[in-house]
Amino acid sequence: MKKGLVSLIFLSLSINLFAQSTVEQVYGTSWCYEEATSITAVSNQRYLVAGNYICGGGSYERKSYLLLLDKNLDTVWTKRDLALNGLVRKTSDDQFIYIGGNDVSYNYDSVVVTKTTLNGTELWSKQFGFSSCNCNAWDAMETADGGFVITGTYTTGNCALPRIQSFILKLDDWGNEIWRTDITGSGFDQMFQVKETPTGGLGVFGWTTSQGAGSHDQYLIKLDAAGNILWQQTYGDTLSNYGYGMQPARDGGFLLLGYTFDIELIKVDSLGAVEWTKNYGSACGGRNFKIVEIEEGYVLLVNEFNGTDCGSALMQIDVKGNVYWRKSFGGSLRDLQQTENGIYLAAGYRDYFPDIYVVKFDTLRPADPHYQNYGDSLFSPQTPDGNIFSLLPPPPIEDTSDVETYINSLNLDSKYNIINVYPNPAMNYINFEFDNPKGTAFTFELFDLSGKKVRDRHDIEGEYFRLECGNLPVGYYSYILKNGKGIYLAGKISFQ
Repeated sequence: MKKGLVSLIFLSLSINLFAQSTVEQVYGTSWCYEEATSITAVSNQRYLVAGNYICGGGSYERKSYLLLLDKNLDTVWTKRDLALNGLVRKTSDDQFIYIGGNDVSYNYDSVVVTKTTLNGTELWSKQFGFSSCNCNAWDAMETADGGFVITGTYTTGNCALPRIQSFILKLDDWGNEIWRTDITGSGFDQMFQVKETPTGGLGVFGWTTSQGAGSHDQYLIKLDAAGNILWQQTYGDTLSNYGYGMQPARDGGFLLLGYTFDIELIKVDSLGAVEWTKNYGSACGGRNFKIVEIEEGYVLLVNEFNGTDCGSALMQIDVKGNVYWRKSFGGSLRDLQQTENGIYLAAGYRDYFPDIYVVKFDTLRPADPHYQNYGDSLFSPQTPDGNIFSLLPPPPIEDTSDVETYINSLNLDSKYNIINVYPNPAMNYINFEFDNPKGTAFTFELFDLSGKKVRDRHDIEGEYFRLECGNLPVGYYSYILKNGKGIYLAGKISFQ
């Protein structure tokens, strides 16, 4: 039970289990039900949190709020009584948009989109109506053309026994509607995530009861830039398969995050065909599933069951779905974002009478990592003695004047088949994936055909990194990946 506090309170906890800083703060008022639904960084020093609250002593009407926090997570200002179930997203001109549902006699019959300056001054506001008893916006993003795309749900039919359907709404930079696509099957069709894809168009993800193999199936739709459906796929078995988090992959496919009884991540190709699946332990229900792309792979927000209770967990994975670190939290986190300077922000609620819960961290990698094996992940020793380097060649020669001949003599790529390099040939960048189950620090070196070292990179501890081509001339290059015990991987690439 909450303590009887009259004004806004916060609790700050410093976590020292990790190599870098983690701060958790709780904000709440007495005898109120409060939750954060969305968080975004409007600058490197300011963070916006949106959410809902219900307080006793009156009609128990649900209301909404915005909190602006400084870099220490202290409150700068608070705005209340906005459109409900709010989403907040930063815009490229350093303003923000707030998206919520309009409450008319407890029927949320429209979506309201408002663009606002950092000091709270409204620039414009647009309302989009639905013939609905309950309309919610679940995800939004600014698109490459400066406009916005929003996905959400609305009800049709009898309000007592409604059918839930979905919309994807494309707006210009002034909030004017360009197009709207509705997903209207015979059952429930709920889309919770929308992302612009690197190849153009949009990916939209959620779950459906209108089609598929079971009572609920994960549901991925690919749209073109005009909102036309290019293809759609369902994923599931005879059980209930719920989908909430989606991220376009670097190879043109998608990563899909949801759950049945277990937390499940599915990798599909550019046409939606399944390439692999990973499981990460027991799941709890709810919409608390997100994917954020980072240079070394992805960070997942999941809702886990720890054997006695439900709560949120964050984990970093590589591009193959292997877990790098995992951290559980006592609260329930609803949104996860990464700032431009690499800070992670998560927000939700915690405690029985929930309070607003915000987490900020720059990394959660343990100072003394302990890796776990989830499903068919690769976190197990390569040899019985646990030494992954016992199969490697002796340390390299110091003279690199004939690097290409030396690398050819090692023939490591074909011998061990433990690296994936793509695209190769490359134009702007090239990705490297390799097995590194112990998080060992590696050094990458790139040589031209004369043997001159033209690039290097140190302290690579994950299983993925990206090399930007920059001003490197067109041609062939040789690379080595090494640590203190010698060369681990080697090969050739080309830039065109």
